[in-house]
Amino acid sequence: MHSTRIMALTLALAVAGPVVAAPVRTFVPADFDTTCAPCLDFDRFANGGWKAHTKMPPGYSNYGAFDELYDRNEAVLRGILEAATSERGLKPGSHRCARMRA
Repeated sequence: MHSTRIMALTLALAVAGPVVAAPVRTFVPADFDTTCAPCLDFDRFANGGWKAHTKMPPGYSNYGAFDELYDRNEAVLRGILEAATSERGLKPGSHRCARMRA
């Protein structure tokens, strides 16, 4: 299962060519809660703004910055795969038949 995903992603990246990612801001002032002193509650100071403006997606029992990053990366990879398959005229699941014939 895991190796199938890796092979599919490798194929998609090879077909799609180089991808230029949008610049990512590493420091977002809105993610801070400056109403709280960092020496009193550092988590609230450092993450309070992000927690306030980030809604918990359905299906998650907890959600953090790494979950958000994972979801964003998954959406980008899905777009790459869909673009690569549409350019070649492939339909979802058609690769399974090709492997069985080979």
